[in-house]
Amino acid sequence: MPQPHQYSQKLLMRFEKALHSNAIACAPVELIQGDFLHCHPYLQDALRNAGLVYINNPKFEPSMNLGILQLLCPLLPKSAKLICFESLIGTKGYWDNCMVYKSPLVIEKNAVSWHGNGVILHILEKL
Repeated sequence: MPQPHQYSQKLLMRFEKALHSNAIACAPVELIQGDFLHCHPYLQDALRNAGLVYINNPKFEPSMNLGILQLLCPLLPKSAKLICFESLIGTKGYWDNCMVYKSPLVIEKNAVSWHGNGVILHILEKL
């Protein structure tokens, strides 16, 4: 989606400027526009070296969550963390051979939600 990608690029510049002005180090961040399930080989290489993958999935259908797991499980290195808004536990029969559910993380109101309520982030770890 071109428009959200453009918004994200602007937010990333603000984020990096804020980090720099506060002398906070951060790994390089690159935004890639495209269909995640048909990812470019460059993204596959990045996933093979990822320590953390964040998925903003509150509106995804179960089939999309399953597709994401089927893509990530063979690529992510052991002990990589997967953080998501909606639990991927509903994709039983696949994730349990690849990921272990670590814990929920309760986030305070207005921290990361559009609706102003607190949210729970789900944390999984690659086996």
